[in-house]
Amino acid sequence: MRKIEKLNEPVSLTQFKIDNPHLSYSDLANGNENIRIDIRNSCLNEQYFLCAYCCDRIDLNSSHNEHITPQKSISGNDFTLYYNQNIVASCQSTKNCGHHKANNIIDLTPLMLECENEIVYQLNGKMTHTKPRAQDAITKLNLRNKVLEHKRKVIIDAVLFDYVDDLELLSIEENYFLELIIVELTKSDNRGKLEAFSPVLINVLKQFITT
Repeated sequence: MRKIEKLNEPVSLTQFKIDNPHLSYSDLANGNENIRIDIRNSCLNEQYFLCAYCCDRIDLNSSHNEHITPQKSISGNDFTLYYNQNIVASCQSTKNCGHHKANNIIDLTPLMLECENEIVYQLNGKMTHTKPRAQDAITKLNLRNKVLEHKRKVIIDAVLFDYVDDLELLSIEENYFLELIIVELTKSDNRGKLEAFSPVLINVLKQFITT
């Protein structure tokens, strides 16, 4: 995961809440689909077009509006429309991330800075954790599945080989060089998009920086 910095909610959503203080997110299906699209577009831009959970590349058609705290777990209507506290964009995979999480609650979320260090990625695409809540999130989101592991490994190999000829030599690279790679990985392209799984690569590289 990568910590998501939430920005202002779409104007169309703000106006909807002002005009309909007793309605919920489910009511956006009744002739207000454009607001759902506005929400997704805003989330995509905030997330640099990466899934909030697995960090694979997504776009408007390959993502959905995801409630971190599931709608069925919320008492009262308003929190289902809390853009800054509860809505992100997730990929459409049914094997992991938002659709797989379904109505489960996770205590480690992409709105928390800790998500960047409590989940630990490895060069081979596998992952581990430092705290029980991270393990719980990994399980409920099914982030350890073989398809994602393979995708992560392919990207790690492809991108890091642009910088390092032999990945086994990462441990002897100078800190400044590793930090330079990290800076490059945090830069979005001219469309505001980050490389797929770039937060995973950054997580891996930080483990090789010596203090």
